[in-house]
Amino acid sequence: MLKINMFSTAEKVKGQGVGSAYVELVKMLKKHFANDFKITVNKYGRADITHYHTINPTFYLSTFSQKRGRKIGYVHFLPETLDGSIKLPQPFKGIFYKYVIAFYKRMDHIVVVNPTFIDKLVRYGIAREKITYIPNFVSKKVFYAVDDSKK
Repeated sequence: MLKINMFSTAEKVKGQGVGSAYVELVKMLKKHFANDFKITVNKYGRADITHYHTINPTFYLSTFSQKRGRKIGYVHFLPETLDGSIKLPQPFKGIFYKYVIAFYKRMDHIVVVNPTFIDKLVRYGIAREKITYIPNFVSKKVFYAVDDSKK
């Protein structure tokens, strides 16, 4: 049985798509692969695969541990997609943007939720063969189209 540790704080801010995608991923893995994967969340013990869903500094430090197994990072944003959504004064903004890319470079493999990120990550120095596009998936029971009157 593969041990997969999920690192995420995506649920801290309610209403974000990142948090919903994370919750749905964990549910899907536990429901459909309960006999194949042992899933833990935010544990610093040994794992075969460590899935990084958010880029917290403590998670970054954990990437240097030999206990992490294969490090898989989800990329929900790039520095240029943060412009206007995060208010940081210079030089902190530049430092943070470098940190984002440094975090991604620590991964053994990257999963992007937006295919336009692939070429941009390659330009940042991440090998194309280390990047896979997998769109977010969400529960159709929870998220579904409604008519204008319900909106």
